[in-house]
Amino acid sequence: MATATCPDPHLITQPTHFPIPENLTYVVTPGYNTYDTPMAACCDPNSLQLAEGCYKWCELPATYADEDTALSRFMACHRRLANKEKMSSNEPSENNETSGYPFYLHVAESGPAGSGVTTVRVARERLITKVAATPLPIDLHRDAPAYKSAITSSSVLHTSPPYRYFAINSQPEPSHLATRPQSTSFHPTVTTTNIKQTLIMAPIRIGIIGLSSTATTAWASSAHLPYLLSPRGRSKYTITALCNSSVEAAQRAVKAYNLPSSTKAYGSPADLAADPDVDLVVVSTRVDQHYDTALSSVEAGKSVYVEWPLAQDAKRAGELADAARRRGARTVVGVQGRFAPSLLKVKEILEEGRIGKVLSSEVRAAGGSLDRNVLPAGLKYFTQREVGGNVITIGFGHLFDQIQHVLGEATIQHSHTQIQRPDVKIRDPSTKQIVETVPSNVPDLLVATATLPPSNLVSAQGATLLARFRRGQPFAGEPQLSWTVNGEKGEIRLTSQNSVALQAFADVDGVKIEVQDFESGEVESVPWAWEEGWQAELPVPARCVGAVYEAFAEGESLPSFEDAVRRHEQVDGILYKSGIGSNLTSLITMNTSPIYFWRETGHEGYLSQWWTSNPFTQSPSPSSSSSSSPSSSSTSSTPITFKTAEHYMMHAKALLFTDPTVAQSILKADHPRKVKALGRKVRNFNEALWNDNRERIVREGNLLKFRSAPALRKKLLATGDRELVEASPMDRIWGIGFSPDKAPGSDRGRWGLNLLGKILMEVRTVLREEAEVEEERKGRKREVVEAEAKRRRSAEEREGSQVVDEGAVKKSRRGEKDAGSVKTANDTAKGG
Repeated sequence: MATATCPDPHLITQPTHFPIPENLTYVVTPGYNTYDTPMAACCDPNSLQLAEGCYKWCELPATYADEDTALSRFMACHRRLANKEKMSSNEPSENNETSGYPFYLHVAESGPAGSGVTTVRVARERLITKVAATPLPIDLHRDAPAYKSAITSSSVLHTSPPYRYFAINSQPEPSHLATRPQSTSFHPTVTTTNIKQTLIMAPIRIGIIGLSSTATTAWASSAHLPYLLSPRGRSKYTITALCNSSVEAAQRAVKAYNLPSSTKAYGSPADLAADPDVDLVVVSTRVDQHYDTALSSVEAGKSVYVEWPLAQDAKRAGELADAARRRGARTVVGVQGRFAPSLLKVKEILEEGRIGKVLSSEVRAAGGSLDRNVLPAGLKYFTQREVGGNVITIGFGHLFDQIQHVLGEATIQHSHTQIQRPDVKIRDPSTKQIVETVPSNVPDLLVATATLPPSNLVSAQGATLLARFRRGQPFAGEPQLSWTVNGEKGEIRLTSQNSVALQAFADVDGVKIEVQDFESGEVESVPWAWEEGWQAELPVPARCVGAVYEAFAEGESLPSFEDAVRRHEQVDGILYKSGIGSNLTSLITMNTSPIYFWRETGHEGYLSQWWTSNPFTQSPSPSSSSSSSPSSSSTSSTPITFKTAEHYMMHAKALLFTDPTVAQSILKADHPRKVKALGRKVRNFNEALWNDNRERIVREGNLLKFRSAPALRKKLLATGDRELVEASPMDRIWGIGFSPDKAPGSDRGRWGLNLLGKILMEVRTVLREEAEVEEERKGRKREVVEAEAKRRRSAEEREGSQVVDEGAVKKSRRGEKDAGSVKTANDTAKGG
């Protein structure tokens, strides 16, 4: 955990419309009983003991690079404060009626080393919007609406009862802050007794999409409902609404599961999203319905929990993640296997160093369905790749996520898939009869090799990961899952006899963990268990799902839609690059290691927005004055030349916000650094509008850039399908927040958005499709030319043949004439 930089003790207030910086830091600090020297404890964790009331058990202060992680940590701290768990000896005394020590969540702009950290009001306001859409464990903001307006005067985001965005601090502010406008109005005096009375845990209100009254064995009813209706679940959650295909269907589900009559019934996801009494929307439908059912709740800014896979493919998953980021929605994707105790036990063994650093790992799995030739009627869609839910995306997807949760993010190097059984029988579960046979375009065998980056668990040279997944039963007597982790000093083996799904059907009796010590040769069986009490009392499929709900209520960090997109990209990469659709695909060998770039002067600098060697021109078009092309000038019909893609981006930004003065200055600027500075001066800036348009603008600029420079286009296309990553250590929006030398070994879970890299990959796809179309056009042209040449050759051959034929006729006639002459002469001779 990183050491925090001191927030500015003067809490400088920024202008209301100050542009949101692209580099933000979120600092979670404990509360102090004064604003003087104890605040200096932020700079040095070793000085925390100097600050009374500092909760060392929370390991604060700490900085985070993304909102979700900081917010989750912040909420978890408040949860602990409410429960008064594991607090140090510095905790407030029961008799100290003036001690109420809060936690602060500071939003700060990151700058170069030594520049300090400045709190930015507008960034705080954006986070407030995000927090407002998140069901905090402390949910008493409705009790004091007057405080809601007061927060707009603060430059640092605080939280506490009676309004959840404030800090509890009963001490007066020091004199040097007394003159700051409204500086004391949002620090109400709260006694310890009042804190205990007001820190009441309001249940999180849930709306479930997909809890069917007829499919009582479906995932929503078998995995989600048992926890939510348990005493433990009821203490933290309440089901306030159901949404099914119709209002009547939802009403039937309410009755089928004996939910309170007050439970609302909806037939439309949009109606559920509009319900102010729903904090968290849970989507448990078929995969191809995830996108449409989740999107409206995401757009409404609600917290949303969607089962894995998040969507049909990486593209739709990315769109959901983008929408959640724009709306500030807290998101969870259901890869609950990360909470499986057996998996966590393997991770614990590795962290203890019992086998040394990891050198390699191998997983072999056979499962995903009970029969290699047959599927139940309810899973017929497993044969249809376009649905997005099948044994590869679900079965292998869950397993591959779990392995990477332990060993780190893998980079796939080779993949191979095969459809061994292209015809699958469908069985009616009620009659046990085969009702039809259908074709399948989904592989039933997958093999992949990948590399694991160096880490605290993996050796300095990295490690190799081998994976094989097959639908159907394993060899008789063999476990369905066998996973080994080979280390420097020993090896771990996890086997699951009856299921590959550690998150759903693998119980203690069927899962075995063993550790071999290379030096002694001894093999030890390592026990593991479910958490006693609430978890062990649930059905096995509900136990890991229950752990997700527990973590959500505690405000802990959970796998988000962004995490799901990364996993989708991996699985999609295997499926699509391996040529799904044929009965037997050929082995695809490819270099899939990322290409890291940063700055125009660095490696692969041509990918940078600041690349200056290839200016490009945008020609005017009939639609140049329309709003659909913000980069086009409505007052000029002449072509516009841009020195760099950065010029294009900032020029379009200025026109988007109707600032022609800055737009013209941008065109005249001789260096992209000046252009970037001018872009920050654009008047009438609106963050929401910019977020809606920025990616499109950058995409348009890069299409122009690469289309106008054949050499650049060729270089971009030569990258194949490798991931493009802007490794900017100072930018977590367009880049990842890590430099090129640090990125390869970094935790991808800590990466920024990499918007530029993703856009360049989209541009590459467009250019590749254009090249294919052009090649087809050239091919057709060649065919026409060749056909014409063939026609001419045929005509010439016919003409030549005709000439030959005519000559032969003439010769024949001459021969006949000569023969007649000879005969006449002979006859004359005889007569004579």
